[in-house]
Amino acid sequence: MKIGERIFTLQRQINIEDGLSRKDDMLPQKMFNTGDKGIRKGKIPEPFKKTLLGYYRYRGWDNNGKPTEEKLEELGL
Repeated sequence: MKIGERIFTLQRQINIEDGLSRKDDMLPQKMFNTGDKGIRKGKIPEPFKKTLLGYYRYRGWDNNGKPTEEKLEELGL
């Protein structure tokens, strides 16, 4: 699991250095509509900005999606 986290975080750091940022972290528009069938039927999606911030925190990244110095150090990057 730690190796996977290290790879994913390194990939994110490289993408940031290549110019990608929070504005590039998007989902398809259909993900923001209430589901009309299947497991999403009748469910209203969470606000994306709130969910994205939670995801960043879970990964150990700052509010802009950049891995923190602490996370990079923890992973030896």
